[in-house]
Amino acid sequence: FPVCGAAAIGVAAGYTRAADVEYCVAAIDTDGETADPHPAFLALMGWLGVKHPEDVFDWSDRTPAHGIVTGLRACASSIRTAVVAA
Repeated sequence: FPVCGAAAIGVAAGYTRAADVEYCVAAIDTDGETADPHPAFLALMGWLGVKHPEDVFDWSDRTPAHGIVTGLRACASSIRTAVVAA
């Protein structure tokens, strides 16, 4: 099965519909409206060094599943480290 970083965050946050993941997690709306991405999604964007939510989808598209899981784990680890340090 393909793995998507945004979908993984969405499922962990309790979203089950793809449209909810795109809008509520990645803040992408088909009408051009924007919102703030989910904090975990923002953290993943920062960990990847990207500025646009679409770049996370591009990363997911070109990265093997184990690479996405590794990236999500590393991102989560960096969040835990930052919280403990604060």
